Amino acid sequence: MKLVAVVAVLACACGGSAKQTAAPPANAPIETAEPAPPPEETPVAPAELTDAEFETMMTQALAMFGAMGSAADAAGGDCGKLADGIDRVMNDNQPFIQSMKKYKGDEAMDKRAEAWMKDHMDEVMEPMMKVGAAGQNCADDPKFQATMQQFEDLE
Repeated sequence: MKLVAVVAVLACACGGSAKQTAAPPANAPIETAEPAPPPEETPVAPAELTDAEFETMMTQALAMFGAMGSAADAAGGDCGKLADGIDRVMNDNQPFIQSMKKYKGDEAMDKRAEAWMKDHMDEVMEPMMKVGAAGQNCADDPKFQATMQQFEDLE
């Protein structure tokens, strides 16, 4: 599990490196993509977020991290319960997670979130270390692995 990537991705759904994709084989059929529909909302540039709006957003991320830490505590070493708890937190926070995707790859937001995280490292790391420690014990559990795939999909 990439704990640092998980924290960064969840903090603003914009941290982490872009995935590299392999080129298709030379004999692969060429697929044409249909144009994407227009976005439902206009993204707000990080510079346009007020300090209060940014703080609210990051406080939501912190609350989500806390819920994940609580799920790890409640699982008590049971990998299935840990997976279910993290799934529940992710599902409960889907509107927030989806709203953060508009900042993915935005360097200004990455820097702003990174600075915020440095200032709040103890608050962020306490629950994430709980998840990380529990995750190490469950690394080979298929249900937990499927849960962790959600984080990979966010990158």
